[in-house]
Amino acid sequence: MVIRTLCYDAASYRAQVREKIPNGRKFPVVSLVLYFGTTRWTAPVKLSQMLEPNDALRSHWNDYRINLVEVAFLSDEQIEKFQSDFRVVAEYFRSLREDREFSPKKIEHVEEVLDLLAAVTKDDRYLDILGEEWLKQEGGVTMCELLDRYIKRGEERGIEKGIEQGIEQGIERGIEQGIEQGIKKGEILGAITILKKLDYSDSEIVEKLLSTFDLSRADAESYVKAG
Repeated sequence: MVIRTLCYDAASYRAQVREKIPNGRKFPVVSLVLYFGTTRWTAPVKLSQMLEPNDALRSHWNDYRINLVEVAFLSDEQIEKFQSDFRVVAEYFRSLREDREFSPKKIEHVEEVLDLLAAVTKDDRYLDILGEEWLKQEGGVTMCELLDRYIKRGEERGIEKGIEQGIEQGIERGIEQGIEQGIKKGEILGAITILKKLDYSDSEIVEKLLSTFDLSRADAESYVKAG
């Protein structure tokens, strides 16, 4: 992440150099790394933590450091400084870390929050909610309502998947049963052909079928008539 952010910053400065700005002024680039994990960040946060120590060169190179924000570990005071819906998101992830109930908070930009949650959790159930009419309800939507719908969507997905699996298994079983029935029918018709060649009467063939196969008398007589 240190190297990646360093490259992003360098690319931003390079873009400013290439742009034709009237007075030639450039602006500082400040990159923030938002970490949404519920355990502390353990990866390097500066170059010196990634490189082999070399005291002789230490004074000649810049020890680049990332601006890391551990969202789930922000204090009340820090969270209160946010003026956007990110305050709600920060409170949500902190409640996950502390394993406590999340209090209802209104969200102004619902789609943006859902996009963010989908990106950081890698769970597209948040995107499934987008476009639903209830999101446009008067008075706005709370984070708790979003989470309830997220959970419900997961349950619906489970039901849908169960139905799909049931249909698939039913089709497979139907094919298996069809094959079994076809084999059985072939065996019965083959037996009838052989018995008829041996000059067995229809009634005798029926009795043979009843003693060999799991058939009713009506089914046996129907097979003999058809054969």
